[in-house]
Amino acid sequence: MKKVFDTDASEHNFRGYISIFNCNPRFPESKEFQIFYKKDIKDKTEVVFHEILHFIFFDYCTANLPEETSPLDKNTGKLWELSEIINVIILNLPEFKTLIGREERLFYPGLKDMLAIVQIIWNKKTSMQQFIRDGLATL
Repeated sequence: MKKVFDTDASEHNFRGYISIFNCNPRFPESKEFQIFYKKDIKDKTEVVFHEILHFIFFDYCTANLPEETSPLDKNTGKLWELSEIINVIILNLPEFKTLIGREERLFYPGLKDMLAIVQIIWNKKTSMQQFIRDGLATL
């Protein structure tokens, strides 16, 4: 995460809870999430990385792009869509695929076309701030 966001999130207190419900909700305000208890270890590992990456992304946006992102909802709309797409992009970087043990999948079919477009923006290797601005403008 230090390489991607140029920030250290190791001091954050993220909390994951085992759940009897198979929906894996997350709560950005408290940095908490749930994991369905029947998932295998790779699925659980993926959920942990996926949800924590959301929290780090939202914190980055708040700290570095407050005017552009503060009015946006973290559970619907452009910022949420970009957070889902960037999760797929980042968690498919070689270092994360090795840790997780598999490829990250896009959970929302309606974002499939946008993933391809945002991936092109990511590949331009601009700053994270510019990537977020361009990504939000594209969505």
